[in-house]
Amino acid sequence: MQSIRGPRHTHQYYDDANASQYTSESKWKKVIFMSAFITVFIALLGLLGLSVLNAERRKKEIGIRKVSGASVASLALGLTKELLIFILVAAIPAIPLASYVAESWLGVYTNIAALVILIVLVTVVSKPSNRHHSIPPIPFGMNK
Repeated sequence: MQSIRGPRHTHQYYDDANASQYTSESKWKKVIFMSAFITVFIALLGLLGLSVLNAERRKKEIGIRKVSGASVASLALGLTKELLIFILVAAIPAIPLASYVAESWLGVYTNIAALVILIVLVTVVSKPSNRHHSIPPIPFGMNK
């Protein structure tokens, strides 16, 4: 039996209808975010290992420069200069490409992402060099 009013009307809020259209997009966002996070984490571990290796390799040089009266800033610059050159060489093609992809996909968030990545890279590179500045210079010369 059909009523006089016609078919039964159902209503749905616009927010709910909009959210239901983007459920698969939300799942992909989580997958891409986690894979990007893991990738960046592994890359930062490699960069940290490279900077620690560089600092360990140049222990004697650091000790000699400290005894000669070098400032902490000049020691830090000497240790991080080589790694920053590698980062800049890698960043020259990577930043425009990432900016283009992010601009086409994310819109307004491209500049924020590049700034955060730059801050993290500088922090990771400078951390091992800061550790060697606090060690007294005498044990470096005692090894041989």
